[in-house]
Order: sequence, then structure tokens, then C-alpha cells
Amino acid sequence: QLDGGLDGKEHDYPRTFRYTMDKSVFETSEFIWIKVWVDAMDAIASGEGPIIPGKGEQNAKIVIDKTNFAKVVLNTQDLSDAIKAAKDIVKGNKKVEEFNILQSVIAEAEKVLKEATDQEDLDKEVTTLNAAVEAFKASGDVKLPTEDGIYLASVEMGHASNPGQKSMANGAIDHIAKLILKEDKVKVELTFKGMDLNGMKGHLTNLFYFENNQDPRSGGRAVETKIEKTFTDIGTDGQSKEFPQVFSFTMDRNLFEASEFIWCRVWVDVMDGFMGGPGKGAQEARIIINKEHLKKVILKKEALTKEIAEAKK
Repeated sequence: QLDGGLDGKEHDYPRTFRYTMDKSVFETSEFIWIKVWVDAMDAIASGEGPIIPGKGEQNAKIVIDKTNFAKVVLNTQDLSDAIKAAKDIVKGNKKVEEFNILQSVIAEAEKVLKEATDQEDLDKEVTTLNAAVEAFKASGDVKLPTEDGIYLASVEMGHASNPGQKSMANGAIDHIAKLILKEDKVKVELTFKGMDLNGMKGHLTNLFYFENNQDPRSGGRAVETKIEKTFTDIGTDGQSKEFPQVFSFTMDRNLFEASEFIWCRVWVDVMDGFMGGPGKGAQEARIIINKEHLKKVILKKEALTKEIAEAKK
């Protein structure tokens, strides 16, 4: 706490000290030996020179009356409720950095809730956590570039039910997505390759997104994407086959900008084989596109334009 020091200025001084000892030692001890440092005593013991911390240290005894304990009942409900409310907040279209700051404050609040022995600490943490929640809500949303064009962004496939966990399909996706921004629409192009599934080579054979990005678990309607490009690879039967390589779909720009992720459904040949046919092993996943760091693609059209001009002569 702040208080006036020997030099007449305010300084921050320790207010509460804490230590832990074995219960059996505490119970059998008449008193507890301690050593104290006091600034005034250190100044006297240091003489006319600079004050040496600990120079005037003294031994003392802490005498605790163990015959009349009064149990302290802490009110942890307010902090517990604040933590629950904060953990219910989703990232949405906020920046990753802002969301991570909130998560670190939540983690500290959970630590205080578990370890606090003082009501003041609990109440202070409620205030701190609520302030962090308000700061997160007030932080700016991630915005797409206003200029139309082709952009590249990092992408991952997340697990449908466990946020933070990767989907099986994450091993198949090329982690760079192509975004084509034009007026009020965004065309998303995703590239896939074969993936290892317990020693078997698996491939995406179809990809669906969901109308209005509605959760498939609450009635979202699956819409088949367009296959833009294929590639040749060895199938589950050991034969060479054509598989989809690039899938595309288009969604409203505002919806894309406001969505933390895009719901999708994947068909994988290996899983379908286990379950009895195409689409039988379908699984939902989340397409997570990092919209914070888009890289614009500048196409070099000069050479082609020149060739066209020459051909028209």
C-alpha cells in the first residue's frame, strides 16, 4: 500500500505477507519465529551512509491464539459468476490478440478463485475481469479490405464440437486459402491433398458449406461446393483415380466478415468406405480463415495482353 516514507515521499509498502508451514508444526508450536526488516531501523543501523536494507533486522515471535479461531466464509459466488460469463464469450469477429488478452485475465481470475484467502482479493478480481470483458467488447472488429481483388489467407480445419482442436480434415487442406472479393460477395477457394489415416491414404471427395453459415446441429442446410480442379492419386483400391483438389463457394461479404468460422461437411473416401458408401462417413468441421493478415495477389497481365495484341495483328 502507499504511505509516506522516511524521505517524505509516498512509497509502495508490503501490506500482507503470506507463508505456509506444516499443520503439525503449527499446532505444536507455542509461537513462530520471524525476522523483520523495518525501514526506520535499517536507517538507524546504517548510520550516516546509504540505507542498507536489512541492516537493522530484528527477530520476533508471532504468538497466535489457537484457542479461539473464527472461521472466515468467503463470498466466491460473484467471481465464479463473472468467470462463467466471461468464458461464454466467443471470439466472434474480434482480433485474436484481444481475445487472447481476455483469456489470460480469465485464467488469472480462476487462479484467484482457487487460491484466495481474502475477500478483498476476490472482489478486486471481479472488477478486473469485468473491465477486461468490457474492453474486449469495445475492441474493434476485424474488417476485410474495402478494395476488391484476390487475397491469400491462412486457413485451418477445426473440430466441429471441440473448439481449439483440429479436424481430421486439417491434415488434407493446403493451409493457404484464396479469397476473391468482388462487390458484396466473397468467393472462397480451398485446396486439398491426400492425407494419412492410420496408414491409409484418404482423400476429400466432396465438400459442403451451410446456407447462411447456420450450425448444422441446429438445422443448417448443406450446400454442395464447386470443384474447380482435380488431381490424380492412388485410391483406397490401389488404383489411380481423379480426386477433387480445389473446392469453391461464394457467400455474402458481410456474413463472411462477421463469421468467426465457416461450417462445412466433408466426405472422405476412407471414412465412407468404413461406413458403407459415399457420404455415409460424412463429418462436420469448421473452416477457420485468418482474416487479420490478408495478402493481396497482384496478377501480372502484361505479357498475356501483349500476346493477345500480337495475335490480333
